Amino acid sequence: FYGLNVGSYKTQIEDSKEISAVAISQWSKFLDILKTSNEDLINKNIKNYLDIEKFSMWNAIYLIFGNNHAQSINNIKWYYNPITGLFEPVIDDVFLGNESYAKVETTTYNEVINSILKSQIVRDSRLRSLDILVNKEKDFILKTIKDIYLKISPYIYTGAEGYNYNLKGVGLKNPKMLHYTHQKRYNMLKNNLDNLKKSISANRLFIEAKYYSANK
Repeated sequence: FYGLNVGSYKTQIEDSKEISAVAISQWSKFLDILKTSNEDLINKNIKNYLDIEKFSMWNAIYLIFGNNHAQSINNIKWYYNPITGLFEPVIDDVFLGNESYAKVETTTYNEVINSILKSQIVRDSRLRSLDILVNKEKDFILKTIKDIYLKISPYIYTGAEGYNYNLKGVGLKNPKMLHYTHQKRYNMLKNNLDNLKKSISANRLFIEAKYYSANK
């Protein structure tokens, strides 16, 4: 695992002994391109540094969570894949909210992510990923949330909760609140998926992709 924590174009290496010179060199070149904010240049070179498909799915996943916390400057971790020679964002520190797609997009303060999203190729790929999540995988996502809750709830009621409730931010002081908390979050995620689906159906999200295809 080649770990890179990145914020505002600055690189912090988690363990320099495990970071190859190739990864460092590639990341530096990638940042140089992103810092130009030149849409044409970024669009032309993005495929040489970024795994576009994996970035797009990562970006789409945090959008359905309705919060941009996961891509703030201190929360993104990157994986350099030595086989493909490309960088992939790692899902980490996801926060569930109910902000709209437009709200999340306009409150992204990570310069690296903003520059990557200048690429039409990346935005087009992200729209396809969103379509998969909200139209093809929605039932699977919601079912998985329910299944996980059913598996862990007995242990939280009788075991883990007793150990955690005194730790701030870890457990619930009243175990009876567990189902309410789960249902509230489940409904929030479902609403996020429904709202994104409506946006896609109304072509508000896919207009960029259609415009791009028409002008190739």
